[in-house]
Amino acid sequence: MGLQGDRARRAGQQADDVAFGPFAGPASRVTDRDIRIALAGGSGPSLFREGVAMEEVRCWRGYARADYLIVSAAALSVVELKSDADTLRRLGEQVRVYTAFADRAALVVGWTLAAAALNSIPWWWEVWLAERPPTSVTRLILLREGVPNPGVSTFGLASMLPVNEARKIAVDARLPVRDARSKELRQALAEHLTIEVLRTAVMEWLNRLSVQRISQPS
Repeated sequence: MGLQGDRARRAGQQADDVAFGPFAGPASRVTDRDIRIALAGGSGPSLFREGVAMEEVRCWRGYARADYLIVSAAALSVVELKSDADTLRRLGEQVRVYTAFADRAALVVGWTLAAAALNSIPWWWEVWLAERPPTSVTRLILLREGVPNPGVSTFGLASMLPVNEARKIAVDARLPVRDARSKELRQALAEHLTIEVLRTAVMEWLNRLSVQRISQPS
């Protein structure tokens, strides 16, 4: 058993070093950093060219953390990255959260997880494949066009707001929520305000957060 266990462990380590797809050498494994460099160079989803992108944004008070959240004139968009070193353990929860508030979503995924990821995300998500040929840079290839999310909800948008922001909006809307708890407060916003109003509120909060991040010393 000891020898078999050692062989299994070594086999697992070797599998971790192998890339899937047409470029199967360890040098072709795509990392999170590789994908971010390709995106910074202008490749990938056009969503980045439509608005202001923020990295690593907590959504729903930390239920999910978006790799990129993009605020444009009329939409909230999410871009999620899954490199060859990632797993899909958190993808189900990320899909649930993003479906509730994001107008558009895109996935950039390496060969290792591409097939499984495509079976795990909604039909409306845009999908890009990240691959790195030997002696070349990472390239991003469009696999599937995305469309607007048909499932945005008022509660999903209200859940993006910090409680102090949500309470201010409720007071401005003259809702009777003075002593309401966090969930009750967001439920009141969801029941009395429209998607358009709440989307605008989330965008304004994210724009302030972006300015705050820029002003903070690194």
